[in-house]
Amino acid sequence: MTSATAAAAIPDFAALREAVRERGLLESQPRYYAFKFVSTLALAATGVAIVVMVDQWWVQIINAAFFAFVSTQLGFLGHDAGHRQVGRGARMNEVLNLGIGNLLLGVSASWWVSKHNAHHRNPNDLDSDPDVQFPIFAFSPLQARRIRGAVPRFVVKHQAFFIVPLFTFGIVNMRMHTIGHLRSARVRRRRLQVALLLAHLALYLSLLFVFLSVWEALAFLAIHQALFGLYMGSTFATNHKGMPTLTGQPDVDFVRRQVSTTRNVTPHPVTDFVLGGLNYQIEHHLFPSMPRNKLREARELVRPFCEARGVEYRESSLLRTYADILRFLHAMGAPLRRGASPEGTSSAGSVAGEGRS
Repeated sequence: MTSATAAAAIPDFAALREAVRERGLLESQPRYYAFKFVSTLALAATGVAIVVMVDQWWVQIINAAFFAFVSTQLGFLGHDAGHRQVGRGARMNEVLNLGIGNLLLGVSASWWVSKHNAHHRNPNDLDSDPDVQFPIFAFSPLQARRIRGAVPRFVVKHQAFFIVPLFTFGIVNMRMHTIGHLRSARVRRRRLQVALLLAHLALYLSLLFVFLSVWEALAFLAIHQALFGLYMGSTFATNHKGMPTLTGQPDVDFVRRQVSTTRNVTPHPVTDFVLGGLNYQIEHHLFPSMPRNKLREARELVRPFCEARGVEYRESSLLRTYADILRFLHAMGAPLRRGASPEGTSSAGSVAGEGRS
């Protein structure tokens, strides 16, 4: 695609944005988010009350899974605050993001926002998108051939089988990144973030080890963190995994860069709730600050806009999405199953569509 083509796409998108604005889809939704925050925090309070008041180990096992669900729902709200969807001003969204990320979830809000913004700028770019840069996963044949080490290469060979169990370590990985981020040279509100993280750790461990036996507390902690990572990872994986990459193509216009690398999951009230609105990922990437409850209505404008301009608008059921992701991951590990050596690299991997399932 030439630079002229990229420039020609801008007026079209401007017209779409104006139509979205005229419908009021970019306006803040204080009532909706007030309800979401109150209801989600009420669920969290219910889980805390069960820890404090119930003396049955099997109830606490179920409660740990419930806590994982609530934690991920809080994560969705933190995601929305990070995109400034919740409040009218930057300050309110930042306060909410710090409160959810650092205090309630134990993950640096500024690290998350920085990483996520980099993803939004270049989705599925193997060189620039941090969400497709992992030491033990490959999202293109070239990435697979570049994997070093016997264990990482074994994992990538069979990554379709390893991805689900590895999701359970996702929150541990996020906390490791949090530590590295807060030790870096430039971190906004470093002391406040560290204080909130320490408060999270103190409150969380006190809740478990004061009201539960040691073994119950350890079991709760392990189940909660593992299922939290599994739920979070399986949600975000639906958005881009298995979709084309656009590495090394700076002339691709904004709409094609965002839409062609992104997948929606078919709308349904249950899906919308369970996936936190992230199933409208195409609309979210085109309008990141759009409140979550307006994405479905925006879909009515975005889908025909893309189809009229020959931009593929990919939408699949949840089960089909997971099947496509697993097939894609298995295909990307094929070079290592065929015995490709780490040195056997080629520039052929950096092409649009290489990552298509």
